Amino acid sequence: MRGLIKKGIDIYLNHKSFTSNRQLLIIESDDWGSLRTKNKQILDKLNTISPAVKGDRFTQLDSIADADDLSALFEALSSVKDFNGNPACITANVCTANPDFNAIRASNFQEFHYKPFTETLEEYSSRDHLLQLWKNGEQQKLFIPQLHGREHVHTLNWLAELRAGNKDLLKAFELESFGIPYKPLLFQKRENLQAALDTYHTDGELEFQKEWIRDSVAIFKNTFGYYSKSFIAPAYTWHADIHRHLYEGNVKTLQGIKLQYEPKNKLSSDYNRKLHYTGEIDKKSGITYTTRNAFFEPASAPDKDWISITLKGVDDAFKKNKPAIVGSHRVNFMGSLDEKNRTQNLKLLKTLIHKIVKKWPDVEFMSSDELAGLINNHQLNKIK
Repeated sequence: MRGLIKKGIDIYLNHKSFTSNRQLLIIESDDWGSLRTKNKQILDKLNTISPAVKGDRFTQLDSIADADDLSALFEALSSVKDFNGNPACITANVCTANPDFNAIRASNFQEFHYKPFTETLEEYSSRDHLLQLWKNGEQQKLFIPQLHGREHVHTLNWLAELRAGNKDLLKAFELESFGIPYKPLLFQKRENLQAALDTYHTDGELEFQKEWIRDSVAIFKNTFGYYSKSFIAPAYTWHADIHRHLYEGNVKTLQGIKLQYEPKNKLSSDYNRKLHYTGEIDKKSGITYTTRNAFFEPASAPDKDWISITLKGVDDAFKKNKPAIVGSHRVNFMGSLDEKNRTQNLKLLKTLIHKIVKKWPDVEFMSSDELAGLINNHQLNKIK
C-alpha cells in the first residue's frame, strides 16, 4: 500500500511539474563556506568524543575546500562541454557566516557572534587566496554561488545546549566545531542542530530568523556583487513564515527536495511534510520551487554504484521532459582530511558527466539561477 501511495504521489508531482523539451542538467551542491572539521589534527581529537562522531561522514570528510579541492573539481567539470560549448557546472550553495568562537566564549555562551565566511576563507587562504579561486571558477562558468543561508547551525538551541553544559558539544566547541552528532540535554523533541531554521518556540526566535536571512543576503551581495536568485534551507527544514523575508531579500526560487520539513507547534516532535514540485509557485510570496530528482552522494555510501544511480535519475527526468536537478553535497569533493575521498569521487563525477554528454548529446549544463530565470519567464508567458 505504501508503495502505491508513493507511486501516486510521484505521478501527481510529475504531472504538475515544469516541463521543457530541452535536456537541462543542474548540479546543486550545499554547504560551501561552512566550517566542519578544520584539519586532521582536529579530527583526531574530535574522534575521542564519541563513537557517533567517528561514524559521521561529514565530521570525517568535510572541511573548507582548499586550493587542491577546487583545482581538482574545476578540472573535472571543465573536462566536458555541452552542445552549446558550456562546461559542466555546480551551483555552490553558500553559508555566508560561521560562529565566532572567541566572541561566543567571551559572552559565556549568552550571545551568538559570527564571522562572514570570507574571513573563514582568509584564515585558510593566507597562501591560496580561496575567495579569488571561487571567483575564477565563477568566471569560467564552473562554480556558481547561490544562497544557503548564514551559519549552518540552529544557533539559539546550540547556545542553550552549551549553557546547559552539554559535554560533547563543549568539547567540539573548543575544537571550533559545531556539527557533530550529540545527545541533547534540552529540547529533546528535536536533535538536528544543522537545521538552522527549525523552530523551537523560544523567545526572540522569529526575529532572529528574520535577522539571519537579512544578514545572509547582505553578506552574499557584498561578496559577489549581486543578489542570489535562489535559496535552499539547511536540512530542508523551514516554516513558510520566512518566505516574505526571503522575497524581501530578492530570492525568487527555493531549491529543495520534494519534501519540506515544516516545524509543528512546540508540543510536537514531528514536522508537517509538505510536498513540492519544480515550477510550483508559493501563493503568498510568489516564490517558485524547484526540487531535486537525482542524487550523487558517494561520500554517504561508497559501496553503491553512484554512476548508475544518478544516470537513472537523469534518465527518468529527461523521459518526462523535466530538468534533471542533481543534489551533491560539498563533502563528496573534499580531500584535505582524506585525499581518497576527493580522488575517487571526482573520478566518478568525471565519468558521470562524460556518460551524460554521450547518452544525451543535446544536454545543456545550467546553474540553479539560470533555471530559476527560465521557469519564471515561462510562468510570465503563461500569464500573458
